[in-house]
Amino acid sequence: MDVLDRARIAERIEAATVESLVGMMSAEMAESLGVAVTRLGGGLGVRMAASPGFAFLNRVFAVGLDDPLSADVLDEAVGFLGAGGGTTLLVQHPPVLETPELLELLASRGFTRGGTWAKMLRPVGDPPEAPTDLRIAEVDPAEADRFGAVQAEGMEMPPFMAPWCARQVTAAGWHTYAAYDGDEMVAIGSLFTRGDAGQLSGAATLPSHRGRGAQLALMARRIADARDLGVRWIGAETGSETPEDPNPSLHNMRRAGMTELYARQNWLLRR
Repeated sequence: MDVLDRARIAERIEAATVESLVGMMSAEMAESLGVAVTRLGGGLGVRMAASPGFAFLNRVFAVGLDDPLSADVLDEAVGFLGAGGGTTLLVQHPPVLETPELLELLASRGFTRGGTWAKMLRPVGDPPEAPTDLRIAEVDPAEADRFGAVQAEGMEMPPFMAPWCARQVTAAGWHTYAAYDGDEMVAIGSLFTRGDAGQLSGAATLPSHRGRGAQLALMARRIADARDLGVRWIGAETGSETPEDPNPSLHNMRRAGMTELYARQNWLLRR
């Protein structure tokens, strides 16, 4: 399997994960935050007008995987993202698909290179060794509210978004896990599966319990369970790092046996 085939797996399971997450929002929350989602160019567009700087929910990605990204699709992406009112529009594109024609098209529309996200993938295989003094377990539906609260606090989201996070616990295709210090839930992580691919999602640890191996242990449990569910590939993404700005999440992913397919380019259009 070549890099392009793996890119298609990784990009599409990420898009399916984000689409499922957005679909969990109540109609009232989605309306109040100005959230919208659309399919275009074989990929996904998502925007949140209330927080246009939150890149995870303000971008177009997984486009151009089968057919080259066209001017019509790019213009549709600009129109969709621009309707959210943000001053910077974000289109993400795998570098393996860059061509002179694509670069010319992006330049003609005013896009410039921004930072990159590390796009990660691994065959399921055996889970990594992940020693921790915390207890790792699947989340009981009765603990959904606590799961949502830990994710919201650990990811520095406003508390009113905790009920949205909590819906992962019972949503179709989702498997949710937590690390416990005694009986206290202190870290969480989710696994979303579709077909033979899975996505690591939603990792968060309370500030009081960071540095105790929770996230690597949660990755190991999710990889083991994904294997038992018949999943063949596990994807994830996180911000790329520099010597001046290291990323502990990226280090944990590497320890979990995930390899970097590519540094996915952020193409920015500043309006």
